[in-house]
Amino acid sequence: MALEAVRWIEAEEALLLDALLRASVQRVPFVEEPFVRASEAVFGVRFRWLGYWKGQELKVAVPVFEAHRVLLGRLTRIPPLAAYVPFLLGSELSEALYQKACDRLAAFLEDRYGLCHFLLHPTQRDVRPFQWRRWSVEPRYTYWIPLEEGAPEVRWSESTRRAWRRYAGWYTFSPHDPEAWEDMVLLHRLSYRRHGRLPPLSESAHRELAWRLGGGAQHGVLQIASLRDREGQVVATIGWIGSAATAYYWMPGSRREAPQAMTVLIGYWLEYLLREGWQRVDFVGASTPGPAEFKRRFGGELVGYYRIWRYRRPWWALLDRIRQRGRRR
Repeated sequence: MALEAVRWIEAEEALLLDALLRASVQRVPFVEEPFVRASEAVFGVRFRWLGYWKGQELKVAVPVFEAHRVLLGRLTRIPPLAAYVPFLLGSELSEALYQKACDRLAAFLEDRYGLCHFLLHPTQRDVRPFQWRRWSVEPRYTYWIPLEEGAPEVRWSESTRRAWRRYAGWYTFSPHDPEAWEDMVLLHRLSYRRHGRLPPLSESAHRELAWRLGGGAQHGVLQIASLRDREGQVVATIGWIGSAATAYYWMPGSRREAPQAMTVLIGYWLEYLLREGWQRVDFVGASTPGPAEFKRRFGGELVGYYRIWRYRRPWWALLDRIRQRGRRR
């Protein structure tokens, strides 16, 4: 019978990790090299891979962004703007082996961190192993849009199609506009405030993250689709990144005074992605009423996913909330 183990994945095991990454449906750009290195530089985290092994086979890999916080000590962190920090599952996991792997991995993390925190991929639907260990579980939602042959607008609501037909000719679309990276950061931050929320990172960190991921460069992993008006002013942007044939609607924003600018930009962007062979768009969140209703109109599939976390001591959760509330003031 093959021995089981939970341990950190060593550098010399990179080929095994790469094979799991390429095969796993939970593969996302937020745990791949460019985003990881940018997060280490901007947010001061340390990144490591934790693995569950059965004999010589790597069955599950867990991305760990490690940080340190006063009172909590070491913790695993979700970097700002990361859509998912998922467990990467092998393709041949039985239900029993899956549950055992999650239990062993959770126990390992609990023993080492004051706070364990992850955003699971929508395809990891069974969170019972974490609930059985008294982790907190919060459902979240996003929309997936399959990119199929034919015009993308056939899936849209009637009001969205009308807006597209009326305003598409008002603007100029560019699928790659690296010069718009500063506008992208500004408009993305404004989109948070427009919905009564503070951006999850400072302006300087926001700019540095965008720059390190390729903002301002023609071939960075962060691509910027833009819409300009007849005077050449940027009125809407989508900063997007992709992995495993999925494009992530990641840093969007538009000027309120530009009529239907984001609707038009999404329409052009979906057409471009379809031509380029992308298979799916992830709208990166549909849990806030206003943005969720806007995204719904593009005819995507509503899918759920989970945020899971665990504090080593219950009262640490209260201290952490007080600390975060003070930081927002």
